Amino acid sequence: QDNPFPAVCGAVCNKRCEDRCTRGKIDKPVAIDEIKKSLDLIEDIKSFFEGQEAKLATTLKHALIAPFGFAKKQMNLPLEQLIPYLYHYGKAGSGKTTIARIGTYFWGEPSSENDIGGSEFDTIARLGAQVSKSTFLLIVNEPDTVFKRPTLTETMKTCVERTNARRRFEGKTFQTILSLATVQFTSNHALPNDEGLARRFLQILYSHSEKKTDDEKEAFMKKYRIDQPAVCKFHDLKPLANFCLDYIRGNPEVLRLGWKELANKIIIQACIRCQRNVPEWLLGYVESVTLDDLDDEETEELRMFFVDEINSKTGKVYADEYESPEDITGGVKGYDAFHKRVFDVINERQIPYMVMHHAKNGYDYVCFTMGLKKALHNANQACYNVKSIAELLGWEYKTVKLPKPTMVMVIRFDKFLQFLYPNYDEMEDF
Repeated sequence: QDNPFPAVCGAVCNKRCEDRCTRGKIDKPVAIDEIKKSLDLIEDIKSFFEGQEAKLATTLKHALIAPFGFAKKQMNLPLEQLIPYLYHYGKAGSGKTTIARIGTYFWGEPSSENDIGGSEFDTIARLGAQVSKSTFLLIVNEPDTVFKRPTLTETMKTCVERTNARRRFEGKTFQTILSLATVQFTSNHALPNDEGLARRFLQILYSHSEKKTDDEKEAFMKKYRIDQPAVCKFHDLKPLANFCLDYIRGNPEVLRLGWKELANKIIIQACIRCQRNVPEWLLGYVESVTLDDLDDEETEELRMFFVDEINSKTGKVYADEYESPEDITGGVKGYDAFHKRVFDVINERQIPYMVMHHAKNGYDYVCFTMGLKKALHNANQACYNVKSIAELLGWEYKTVKLPKPTMVMVIRFDKFLQFLYPNYDEMEDF
């Protein structure tokens, strides 16, 4: 119980780790040349992630100190100083899973034990079994079903800040399942809008512009042999992990530092040991996506989705981001043509889930049926229900006769045009 960092070797010890275990034990300081090799490798990896340096630095440092997350939780530190879970999400092919997997080489390599799918994490029992295996980093890929279950979401909030994941009866014995592992998730979809998750997860967004070309992927794989974990060059990161363990064993009080400060201290001390300058980029951290950021991003994704749907039916492009009408080539001829084309696409039911409705107040409304959810799913977009989309956009969700009473999302047609095209008001004077 007096051990300042129990289970750092991956085992659950009742006595000090050095009394019970030899795995990961260091008998002498790590060779300087080996630490230099690790730091040189990190610099080399950075060259493949231009523009993503902050994401790479954050993820690698998080993985480096991940085995000490359980020890920090035992110290009764405030949530802000504990190690959060990372949530990488965004476009496929943008490097999020690769960046996450690189970090596993500090203490091992990717395997079926530490690199799992969401289906292996989607019940309370499975979650408990996974996080109680060891203190080493755990990667969970495509956890969509996990975050759709409120009980799992609440359990994960507990795992971030407490030593126990859950408790259960085994026969007549009350068994405690420890929350040893620190977790990184990779997904194409954002986390649910939950303030509790936002405080305990660092959310890293990967945009469309960050997608890697086939040539870039091939060059990366060929250089580092990532398709062969046993011989992958990322094993050269291990000396830095050994230095990290050596340093913390000699200075256990540093575990009381906030996780960002702790990780940077390890990097700085490693560079001092090697008598080299500290790379400024490696001391940086990516800013976590906020709830407001998520709302703005989801709103823009929906706007672009609707624009693409309409443009695909007209044969002409009526939106080119935020350009003014005179900047659009081969597109809108004027306000009347613009209005008529969009009206006709919806009124003629060329988009099945959009229905034009003429109300008694003289205004035309666009009604979105439940088919919108299926269309978003087929387009690999965030698949929320129609009511949630209405709440996000600030539109109405109510019953409309079409001709039978139907629950739909409703927006006045002219307001819908303003949503689709930010320069809509300018076009009226065109």
